[in-house]
Amino acid sequence: MGQSLITGVDINHRYIRAVVLKPGKNTCKLVCYHQVAIDDDILTDNDRLNYQEIVKNLKELRKALPLFSRKVCLSIPDNAIITKQLQLDSGLSEEESLFAIEQAFSQHSLIEVDDLYFDFIVLPNHDENNKHTYQVYATRKYDIDGLMAACSQAKLTPLLINPYSYNLSQLWRQAVDYYQQHNWLLIDFNGSHLSMYFESKVQGSVYHHLEVGDEKSTILDGLRSLYRHIQLLNIQPSGVWLTGESRLNPDRICESIPEAKFDCVFLNLPELVRFKTNHQVQTLGEYSRALSLALSGIKWLEQVYEL
Repeated sequence: MGQSLITGVDINHRYIRAVVLKPGKNTCKLVCYHQVAIDDDILTDNDRLNYQEIVKNLKELRKALPLFSRKVCLSIPDNAIITKQLQLDSGLSEEESLFAIEQAFSQHSLIEVDDLYFDFIVLPNHDENNKHTYQVYATRKYDIDGLMAACSQAKLTPLLINPYSYNLSQLWRQAVDYYQQHNWLLIDFNGSHLSMYFESKVQGSVYHHLEVGDEKSTILDGLRSLYRHIQLLNIQPSGVWLTGESRLNPDRICESIPEAKFDCVFLNLPELVRFKTNHQVQTLGEYSRALSLALSGIKWLEQVYEL
């Protein structure tokens, strides 16, 4: 039973945070959560991650986690992902599809295909010319290999590495299922980054991300910019769930966009994942990214192994 524990690990410039979930049939339980403060900057002079510093902190984190929580889920920024739609002949095997994708991709990218990892899905459409449309995702091998190596040195096993927007979608869906509120936005504020996620039949999946800094004025400006984006998309939410750092709260939403006519509440993360205790537990908003990563891992296992 303990072997099924899934751990979401959120690495940012100040902390490494982890949430451990135990999946069950149509549900999951929060087993534990923990964070490690980072003493030294994990960015090197060329703005790349200092993986030795990450390894040191991952080892410290691992010691605080339950015994069977070594399967970890990680994320990379959405701007590190290159996406393209390509049309290829239908009837290709997976290996043939990957080869064709790499050949087609090389004609449109300035990055050598040997320096990239690829993933793809076949979109649900088929034209009369016997072609399939492929949604292709690519990212630099350097970014993935570095994370994989850091986990290996810390004796952790990477289960998946996703763009952040996908993980936020899992958190939004978890809240929708729990509260049965389909017309609510999710706004997440973590490490000076402001992100929004929403789904509807009309707009489909909507994700918007801003870097707003740490100052109150820039956060307020970011919220106003986010509200304008909502209006341009003609999204009229009934309410907003807030997650992330507590500096972003309902009062700050009202201060920055007083014309907004929707409810705004903190999303209670322990409530979503059946965490019960005799002691009062905070909403744990700062663990939103780690939780969304663990939820992504559970979703992936359900699809692959039909747990």
